Amino acid sequence: MQLQSCQTGNHHRTTAARNRGSSCTLERAGFKDSEDQRSNRGEQGSTQNHTQQLLRHPLKNQTQNMKTTDPSIGRPGNRSFHRHHLLRLTLTVTCITLWIAPRVVAVNPPPDGGYPNRTTAEGQNALFNLTTGIDNTAVGFAALWNNTMGSYNTAAGEQTLYVNVSGNYNAATGYRALYSNIGSKNTADGFRALFSNTTGNQNTASGFQALYYNTDGEGNTATGNLALYKNVLGNSKHCHRI
Repeated sequence: MQLQSCQTGNHHRTTAARNRGSSCTLERAGFKDSEDQRSNRGEQGSTQNHTQQLLRHPLKNQTQNMKTTDPSIGRPGNRSFHRHHLLRLTLTVTCITLWIAPRVVAVNPPPDGGYPNRTTAEGQNALFNLTTGIDNTAVGFAALWNNTMGSYNTAAGEQTLYVNVSGNYNAATGYRALYSNIGSKNTADGFRALFSNTTGNQNTASGFQALYYNTDGEGNTATGNLALYKNVLGNSKHCHRI
């Protein structure tokens, strides 16, 4: 009898424990259901709020969606990249525009008188007969008119170095200066300075008709009005007249 009563007691205790476990399980299930319901209600509420925001501010929300859709927009590095390419495009367009634009010369109209062999001629019949001479400059009516092979000559004035054919390194400034010259390395500055010089070389005349009659004399220096006017064949003479 005692054994039967103990078994009966154990049976009751086991049953009670099972009932308690079942109740705890049911309570946990009920708690979990309540959490799911609250979560569902929260999601529904957030969805409703989001829908209301879309209806109130559609443009603002579209802008926010665009910002969040492309992560590269708004980054500082990406902005720098776009600015760099914009600068390159601007420089390219500027260079093309400058290249296409007509070139502007220093003076307008551009200077004329430039000819082959670095020759410059300005004036009627200047360097009229030039053939092979190089680096000659003639400015004035018939300046260096007869020059053919002479080089490195400079003539400024009417009929300066008019007869010169093959003389080199001569410089004449003034009306008919070095008019008859065929020599070289002569310098004449003034009205008819060294007018009659033919084969004389390395003469310098500065002034009105200085060394006027000199023909073959060499190495003479005449400065002033009519200086060494009548010298014909004399060499290495120096005259300074006030």
